[in-house]
Amino acid sequence: DIPGWCELAVGGDAWMRIETPEEAAERLKAPAPAKEEKVENEEDSEDDAPATYLGPLAEQRLRVLVQTRTPLSLVRRWMRNCTGGVTAEDVQQVQEVEDLRVRLVLQEIVREQLGDAGFEELYAEATAIAERRKQRLSKALGRFSSPNGIVWHVSPAGAVHGLHQDGSRLRDKVEVTPDDKLQIGPFVLDETRSCSCIHWHRTDDHSKAWVWSQDKSLGTRVRLGLAF
Repeated sequence: DIPGWCELAVGGDAWMRIETPEEAAERLKAPAPAKEEKVENEEDSEDDAPATYLGPLAEQRLRVLVQTRTPLSLVRRWMRNCTGGVTAEDVQQVQEVEDLRVRLVLQEIVREQLGDAGFEELYAEATAIAERRKQRLSKALGRFSSPNGIVWHVSPAGAVHGLHQDGSRLRDKVEVTPDDKLQIGPFVLDETRSCSCIHWHRTDDHSKAWVWSQDKSLGTRVRLGLAF
């Protein structure tokens, strides 16, 4: 092991700079920077900031592992050594994995760990969680277009797919914040408006906003379907 660096699981001799445990401890102790200082140093800090150290594999939640393309061998290792077990939220995140083959394999790994009865119980809870989430996201679901030419699709799971006119793609996710707001990155949905458009305001600057218009055209559906 090289302190401050980790080798990516995908192989290819790719490495990423991460916080050392000492750096993480210092970050947690340090007071939050003032807003003016944060804005002034934001560009420099983002360029050279290491990835945040989350801790050993066995201490992570399954839902964190399956949010990215984690090799299945690491998921199996996690199952053998995890310290927190599997929860309904973990199973719900497994259900949201886009790759069908990977999703089915993950479900079988979880089933082997929990047994049929345990898996079915958590699966039912996860389905209920997903349905509540879908209801909460109802105002943001569907296909949209924005004035800059990007078309968007927000799925019932909250996955956001965006497609530029030049064919480049965007991926994000609508999150429900602790104070029950819908948020994409730094943008929060303005749910006070009653027009057919939806407005996303930047949390730190309400003069900056996304305005999305509903787009039910066949062309947009086809473009997004072919891109994703």
